[in-house]
Amino acid sequence: MTVLEAATVLRGYLAKRNKVYKLKTDMQGYDLTTLLNLKPILSMPEQVVHLKSECMVPNAEGIQLYHVDNNCATMLDYLHSLGYTAQLQLAKHDKEFGDVYAFKGPAVTFLSEQEWE
Repeated sequence: MTVLEAATVLRGYLAKRNKVYKLKTDMQGYDLTTLLNLKPILSMPEQVVHLKSECMVPNAEGIQLYHVDNNCATMLDYLHSLGYTAQLQLAKHDKEFGDVYAFKGPAVTFLSEQEWE
């Protein structure tokens, strides 16, 4: 099995003077870990404009599914610290899951759900 790190893949893509318009993650609980590893890229202006990442809401005991830190509130704070405008949308079927939507200039608004499909 081959494992590729997101930062390595994106650095190679961006080195060719490309930009990422949309980046969607759904990594079974490791979305926040991946976004943290992408900090050098996400902190640069205009490199990744729109993000959609799955996150989790801890239960009453503070436990998240998969037992890893993929906390929605932590993800929102992190993306805000990198200059993104971000919002949480909880899943309709299961309130322990949600998606964080984020954008950064040159964008001025969130993408619609249809634009993510």
